[in-house]
Amino acid sequence: MSDQFATFFRRLESIGGLVRFFRRSKEWVYFTAHGLDADLVSREAFKNTSVVSFQSGGLPSITISVKVFSSLVPALLAKNFRIEVWEQLGGSSTWTRRLSASPGNVEAIMADIASGEGEGRQDEDAASGTAVMMSAYANAAGGVGVAYANPAFRIVGLLDCALSDLEGVVVQVGARECILEEQGPQAAGLEEIMARCGVLCTPKSLQAFKSAKDGTIKDLATLVRVGGVGGGAAATGSVPSGESADVSHVAAAREMTLALAALQALFRHLDLMEDSSNHGTFSLTMDELRKYMHYDAAASKAMGVFPSPTRFQLASALGQGDSGRLDFSLFSILNQTCTSMGSRLLREWLQHPLVDVQEITSRHCMIETICSEKALIDTLRKGSGMLRGIPDLERIMQRFLRKPPQRVTLATLLGVYRAVMRLSSIVGALDDAFGDDAAGDAAESGPTLFRERIVSPLQKAVSNLSKFQSLCEEVIDLDHLRESDGKQVRVRPSFHAELQRLGQELAGTSEEMAGVLKDVETASKAPAGRIKLEFNAVHSHHLRVTKKDQAFVGKCKAALTLSVQKAGVIFTTDRLRSVDARATRLKEQYEDVQSKIVLQAITVAGTYTPVLSSAAKIVAKLDVLLSLCVCVHLWDWVRPRLLPVGSQTIDIKGLRHPSVEAARGAGLFIPNDIKLGSNSRMTIVTGPNMAGKSTFIRSVGIACLLAQIGSFVPAEEAVMTVIDRICARVGASDNQLRGVSTFMAEMLETTAILRKANRQSLVIVDELGRGTSTCDGFGIAWAVADRLISSGALCLFATHFHELTAIEQEKGGKGVQNLHVTAEADTASNKLTMLYKVTQGSCDRSFGIHVARIANFPGHVVSEAETLAQCLENGEPLVRRANSSDNGGPGVGGEGELTPNGSKRKRSC
Repeated sequence: MSDQFATFFRRLESIGGLVRFFRRSKEWVYFTAHGLDADLVSREAFKNTSVVSFQSGGLPSITISVKVFSSLVPALLAKNFRIEVWEQLGGSSTWTRRLSASPGNVEAIMADIASGEGEGRQDEDAASGTAVMMSAYANAAGGVGVAYANPAFRIVGLLDCALSDLEGVVVQVGARECILEEQGPQAAGLEEIMARCGVLCTPKSLQAFKSAKDGTIKDLATLVRVGGVGGGAAATGSVPSGESADVSHVAAAREMTLALAALQALFRHLDLMEDSSNHGTFSLTMDELRKYMHYDAAASKAMGVFPSPTRFQLASALGQGDSGRLDFSLFSILNQTCTSMGSRLLREWLQHPLVDVQEITSRHCMIETICSEKALIDTLRKGSGMLRGIPDLERIMQRFLRKPPQRVTLATLLGVYRAVMRLSSIVGALDDAFGDDAAGDAAESGPTLFRERIVSPLQKAVSNLSKFQSLCEEVIDLDHLRESDGKQVRVRPSFHAELQRLGQELAGTSEEMAGVLKDVETASKAPAGRIKLEFNAVHSHHLRVTKKDQAFVGKCKAALTLSVQKAGVIFTTDRLRSVDARATRLKEQYEDVQSKIVLQAITVAGTYTPVLSSAAKIVAKLDVLLSLCVCVHLWDWVRPRLLPVGSQTIDIKGLRHPSVEAARGAGLFIPNDIKLGSNSRMTIVTGPNMAGKSTFIRSVGIACLLAQIGSFVPAEEAVMTVIDRICARVGASDNQLRGVSTFMAEMLETTAILRKANRQSLVIVDELGRGTSTCDGFGIAWAVADRLISSGALCLFATHFHELTAIEQEKGGKGVQNLHVTAEADTASNKLTMLYKVTQGSCDRSFGIHVARIANFPGHVVSEAETLAQCLENGEPLVRRANSSDNGGPGVGGEGELTPNGSKRKRSC
């Protein structure tokens, strides 16, 4: 690096959370990072800083390959870094920012990585598949307007909600970045919510949210598809430019003042209206999130629904395979899908659990039906099963929507053609298993639902794609593809007269070159096969002999030596040069004609985008249903029986925690029963540390979530009410940068629960009040439990305050039940055996000292702890033991008793 570059770099503004890369090119393309960015990149990509060097000007620098860069970018985005890529354009010496990206706006940089400049793969969790940009605009009264967009899949949404519900909205949307007003009336509250959800905040001035309502409505009408609000993937056409005649299908948005303000800021930040290829291609949803169960970030973390985005690894890029990528989140356990489309849809289902009993039951019926067809599951999934060869059609179709289409080639068309052929095979397999023979099935039976929702729509899509198949077979030279072992994709020469003529002339030049080779062999008297006819980018067509055979070159008077290399002697002849020049011209003409034909074919193929998108959605749904069926077979899950919202009954026998069971192995988890109802809405769970209280109460929430996405549940039998919200207070941690202690974080989460909990909610509380003094903690725990009982919510409350179990008697046994996790303590050996069984009644001990002994605490520490604990339990004054230790060393305390003010008195116990 030159001193000039070092000076330029140091002049750039230092922005926290921003990483700059500089794209360079010599014989190959590579990237560099400098200063603090070099240190960060070295730690992220190579786990050490020894690769950082100090270049001219004393600037710390690191060089990385395109492959590492393409995997590093999603990793940094997943950790909420912003990224810029700088480049010297057009041979200029001036550096210009070429690309920028943030967690919610990754489309441009991910498209660049996938365009052939990058060799790495896109990670679905960190790239544009799940990158959602959100905008929130709040008023002083606590109302919030939300707009969100996923540019990769051309989705935009609007809704209004209360500030207290925003966290659940963030989880459902899957937002990675949020635009908010920097000096707004609710700015602090919005930032707090986004911080809890791990969402990057991008502050904007008030001006960014201000615009004439009619202008925003007109922009929205221009952006979305014809067919009305929520027109869906099947909508076609574009919105004509002009006056408000096309605004009618978004008229419902006119009354959403706050959401429209948020939408305006979103449009400006993403520049959606600047790119005309976006016009008429987006789909719009409004208030759809209210149709689903809500759960906030605390509940998502408590139940382990999704892997942490910060666990993104670079093992693949660094040649370490999949090491370090294993986790036991609920998503990872359920994700037995074969396609990227299915994996994305599964995530959407987990973000949007249903509350409509009929729709949930329909999914259960279909899963039950597929589970009975084990042979079909194997046919579609195992080995090189039909689903495994289908590319990401949803993402590919988004390329066709660009004007002109982006990164769409003849090879892309071939990939879609092969996918359509696989769809035909899938339809055949499904038709064999679920044909129309079972005409007597009930209207709502599993086979009938599966035919109506999967088989018939897929059959229709495949039928509509028959002309697309014919187009591909007519344009693509499939015979040549087979002859080249799938390496060369070209237009069928017979498709176009000019192409056929040029192809024949090119074939003639190949024959002439073969003749040149034969003449050279004759002139040099070389045996057949000793002289090779080859081609490369440097010497074009040429002849080559090995070094040991270079004497043959001297015997041929027409030979002209081009290069002497390790691989041998490269030479040519005047005649070969002439034929090669003619072949080059013909090839250029051939490629020019072919590119025009390919462009026409792609344009025609683009008209099938709605049908292909519809087929992709059906395949994704089939993939998710099959994935859930695999979980049923792997872990022996059962179909739950659902009751309507408000029924207040959860009765599960043999309940297991899916993540713990997956980690330990099938059959090694000890199941438990749980029954919640009108007389046992509040369930207080006590027991020793490590006995499984937390696992037990979380497994109930997971079972409810699984049931409402349409999955079976890990149990022997389950009857469950549909709930509208899961609230959780589990394992709060501090945030020193925001000045939030562990206890304060716990109180904030509990406050949110008390505001939201109602008769349709499930509340999970684990160890409330342990972050402060015993008396204060117990008082808070009792008061919160009492309030939750009054709310009517179904609640599981795990605690070490065994005095809290007295609330059952205080309430006369109405609405409260006590459960405890059992353990066996051997007083002779002071050993504790966890049984992990939940039974009726309360536990009057926590066995904390036994756990300390299991953790190999020093003996004198355990002994003193026992003495002090016994004094507390007996209501006697606190004492310290005399100076001594098990090993004869100095004790841990002096003589005498510690009183509350720290003075010492004589011992009394």
